[in-house]
Amino acid sequence: MPKSVHEPMKFAGAVVVCNGSADRVHQFAAAELSRFLYLLTGVESSLAESLPGKAAAVVLQNAGASSGGQGYTIRASSCDQRDVLVIDADTSRGLLHGVYRLLEELGMGFYLGGETLPDESVDVSLPADFELTERPAFAVRGNLLHDNTLVGITTWGLDDWNVYLTDLARMRCNTVLTCWYNNDCEPLGPLQTLKPIMSTLTRKWGSTASRTSQFAFGSGDCFHGEIFSSPAGETLTDPTEQRWETVNVFSEAMRLAKLRGIDVACGLTAPVGDVKSPVDAEDPTVRALFEARIQRFLEHYPHLSYFVLYNHESGGCAATTPPPVGTPGHKLYEQRRDAYAYLGNPRRVWEAIRFGRFAEIAYEVVQDAAPHVRLVVSGWGGDRWMCFADYCLAYDKLLPPNVIFTCHDNIDASVSRTVSAAWGDLQPQRERWAVPWVEEDGSDFWSPQPNVESLQHLAPDALRKGCQGLLTMQWRTRDLEEEAGYSARFAWEPELTPESFYRRLASDAFGPDREPLMAKHLWTLQKLGRRWTGVPGTPEIGEMIFAGWKPHLPFELGAEAGQFLVPFAHRARQALAESFAADAAFRGADDVALFQQVHEDVGVDAQLTDPTQLGVSEFTQVIETLEGLLDESDTARIRAELQTLEEMVYGLRAKLIHRWMPANQFSAVDLFLIATRHLIRNAGVERRMAVLTQVRDDLAGLRDNFVREGRLGRLERLDYLAANIDFVTHYDQVAMLLADGEAVPRAIEEAERLHRDGEAEKAAAVATEAYGKLISAGMREAVLALTRKLSTRCEFAILATVNIKPVPVYLEFVRRLEALMPAAPPGEVDADEDGLRLVAPRPPSVCEAGQTLTIRVVVLGPLDIASVDLHCRAGVTGSWQTTPMTHRCRRSYQAVVPIGLDAGIVTFFVEASDDAGAQVFWPATAGQGRPWTVMVVER
Repeated sequence: MPKSVHEPMKFAGAVVVCNGSADRVHQFAAAELSRFLYLLTGVESSLAESLPGKAAAVVLQNAGASSGGQGYTIRASSCDQRDVLVIDADTSRGLLHGVYRLLEELGMGFYLGGETLPDESVDVSLPADFELTERPAFAVRGNLLHDNTLVGITTWGLDDWNVYLTDLARMRCNTVLTCWYNNDCEPLGPLQTLKPIMSTLTRKWGSTASRTSQFAFGSGDCFHGEIFSSPAGETLTDPTEQRWETVNVFSEAMRLAKLRGIDVACGLTAPVGDVKSPVDAEDPTVRALFEARIQRFLEHYPHLSYFVLYNHESGGCAATTPPPVGTPGHKLYEQRRDAYAYLGNPRRVWEAIRFGRFAEIAYEVVQDAAPHVRLVVSGWGGDRWMCFADYCLAYDKLLPPNVIFTCHDNIDASVSRTVSAAWGDLQPQRERWAVPWVEEDGSDFWSPQPNVESLQHLAPDALRKGCQGLLTMQWRTRDLEEEAGYSARFAWEPELTPESFYRRLASDAFGPDREPLMAKHLWTLQKLGRRWTGVPGTPEIGEMIFAGWKPHLPFELGAEAGQFLVPFAHRARQALAESFAADAAFRGADDVALFQQVHEDVGVDAQLTDPTQLGVSEFTQVIETLEGLLDESDTARIRAELQTLEEMVYGLRAKLIHRWMPANQFSAVDLFLIATRHLIRNAGVERRMAVLTQVRDDLAGLRDNFVREGRLGRLERLDYLAANIDFVTHYDQVAMLLADGEAVPRAIEEAERLHRDGEAEKAAAVATEAYGKLISAGMREAVLALTRKLSTRCEFAILATVNIKPVPVYLEFVRRLEALMPAAPPGEVDADEDGLRLVAPRPPSVCEAGQTLTIRVVVLGPLDIASVDLHCRAGVTGSWQTTPMTHRCRRSYQAVVPIGLDAGIVTFFVEASDDAGAQVFWPATAGQGRPWTVMVVER
């Protein structure tokens, strides 16, 4: 008797049918579905090459679905009175996407923080007439990942790549574009010299050199050695060996990416030399070295899908000086400059020609050495930033039609609702990728950088402009999972709104019953702006200054906003009034205003050299408008007036770039714009702190409920969110006290003056009061909050960076206050009061047969540790094999999960106990029958 269409299809124990001769991505899709059906239902799902006798089945097939190359069709059918679900796609990647879409339909969620599951195993089902066909709106979807800081891919090992790439695939993305700013992934050539790989012993951008045992408040106990770096940097000392290990790990990561249906794009920055005397592609020696670098790169990365040639950071705006008359470069300039005349000044024209010539050479080398690899040209763009995309209008006619164009968009995603205008003016067949910049290094990488509110405008605009790719640019992974998640889902669902995205995320992460509350809170946090608090952050690539600038930006949007901006407007007007030589120097990215944090008042009565220069009258109007706001208290009016000024100045900036600006003009104009944008979007600390307090209180209540209900699987994401709130609220309370001219620096100045004048008692009183405020603000609580969100290597890097950058400056303020007090107060307590807990990054969930899977955990707690054991078993049933973990250092322990030569599931968990008999598991759900599971696949 046929099955009734009213009876749902059930998937507990369903057999996953996969052709035994299918390719690796097809087989990976089947393995993923098998593992996740087990996690959903608690019943093992086996793999088979043909339909089983009577059991329900999910069939993966490449029968030529009409869904397109990456799309899929999922449809129910019946066969001999049994449930059969077919996932059909033209390609194996389409099948993989279909598997994850099916799992989402069954109640799972996939994000850069990992997958989400229902609270307990359920008998998942679908309607018997279920059918779904989908294809992506963007053919290329994923992330652009940067290196050059500890929190970037600089410090990743192979396990970190494995976890990230698997998460990315599960989000139905297919591309990771990497930018190794200093070419740290480049295979070594004969003329290259190296510095040691970045670590906590590297003094860079205002940081100190520190070993983890020197970290504050006991937070160094979270690390597995005295140095935090990449695995290569932690285990090797020779820079050459470190580089080769980095290259080998990255090459292996590319291989893993291919097996997960992910393409990797990576490459080199075109030779620059000096922006005043740039190297010339027409120089035979330069060309030979350039070609050799590309050939060496392609040779060492056989799994590369796209070779990326980057323009230098300031190339789109500041450009380079044209070559002297009589040189081969000048001949090329004369031949091609008419095609680039729309760019305006000769420097931009020459830089576009110069870089375009390197792109032509790169294309020839790639076509000859690796014709399966496509060339991507990229740079720092954004119509309100570095403007590289402008060059692509000419490149569209110069470069072959299979060359791809892309660039970093505006460094602050909120400054415009559109991606680069040039993307809409290219030939329709030209492939271009929009890359919204969702994490900027003009702020710190320790705090939230919400940009979903901006993506709701930028992603549709990229689609309207015909972009075939949509990637988010970032350093961190999980801390940007909302931005990356929204972008990934929008690429399949172009009608997606932030509200609907957050409803789904809240339901996945905290349960359908908590969706209304948590969706509201998550969207509220996004709309609070950068860092949630409204306090400016310290540029990641800059000097350590609390609240970012000297003088610091106003915390509230009132009359102080105008008072702050007026001197910056005067500085811009004075700079624009200065004449400059045609060959005036622009040193490059270091002159970018974003990283110039200390500012001097030029004086409102300074004489203007030439009032007729472009921009002087516009900034005169800006000054007059700002002066009219000096007594204004209506924040809505202030914000509206600032937005009008911002638009006017950005219009002026485009004209100035077309004409060209020397460094002092470029810096002055952008300083004004950066400050104005912050005040428009982020100012209003008091209101934001109140919102954070309310949300944090609700999270505490929700946590109590989850514990009482036994829903331990919900705690990890809840605690991660709470830790972020705890960090920014405490850290920024400290920052507001230590900012330039604020309470603590003023108190120290007064107390030291009193002490010099012989009034030690009064000095001590002033210092004691300031000391109490500073300690109460909670730097200790901020640092310890970071220890409660350690789930990827990025978060360990955040904890390390905070310990080597802001914390030493904070402690110096503390020492200066203590020196003025009659007796040193008791130090801040190091001990964490959270009780016994296990800390470790999320382990890989997919391994290859015979691979070594090393597990390292940190055991934190107030008492001595009695035991730390790793429990493993092959499969999902049977007896557990227990292995005591080996003590490494301090509170770090290590053991190896035995991965055999046979495909299948391996399950494991860690159990620790202290001298009082307290026990803790990793993962926390292990005690409820949900340990870690890893799918072992054939190599």
